[in-house]
Amino acid sequence: MSTLHLAIALGPLAVYCLTLGLINRVGRPVITNGTREIYAVGLAVSGLVFLGPLTLFVPEAVAENIGVTHFNTIVGWGFMVLTYLLGLTLFVLLSRQRLVVYNVSVDQVRMALDSLLRRHNLEHEWAGDALAIAPLGVQLQVDSVPRLRNVSLVATTGRQNYLGWRHLERELALELTQFESAPGLAGVVFLSVGVATLVALAFGLVAQDPSELSAALQEILLP
Repeated sequence: MSTLHLAIALGPLAVYCLTLGLINRVGRPVITNGTREIYAVGLAVSGLVFLGPLTLFVPEAVAENIGVTHFNTIVGWGFMVLTYLLGLTLFVLLSRQRLVVYNVSVDQVRMALDSLLRRHNLEHEWAGDALAIAPLGVQLQVDSVPRLRNVSLVATTGRQNYLGWRHLERELALELTQFESAPGLAGVVFLSVGVATLVALAFGLVAQDPSELSAALQEILLP
């Protein structure tokens, strides 16, 4: 496998690691939802997916029927990218609602939830780590990864109120601005992996013979 192939496969993943590292180094809670998280992971592994042969996604018989021959046109790559994005979108639609909070502990998230529920006088009920907020139509489970200081609020059932989750995300983000968080080990690890990967790929591409690099690029785009 050439350095160019490795760059296509590992480049997006390295950028994703850098982003996670920076998020874990900001020193304050950062919240995102499940949709953004899935798309971010999908883009991170897109290089690994696209590195495979185009025939993995578009059988030759189908390609000939739609006018794509020899898999060497922009149409072929566009069809591949579109198929991948549609697959990610389908996965998002089938996934349960989720909020992910970085740089916090479970206790901090529970305090923030209790604070916003009291502030808005919302009827709710805790059952261990499960929370039901009837006015919002939200039922969730609080999960955590203590070593990474990440907390996830995951829907416990498939029947949820989408607008209720969006409202909860906005209000929880406001509550979490009151908390501070010391940068953890996760930020250092993610940053180190991302930087090391990008530096190694950069040196590999520079050291590679230009003619060989051009040939490898033509091989990928014009198989």
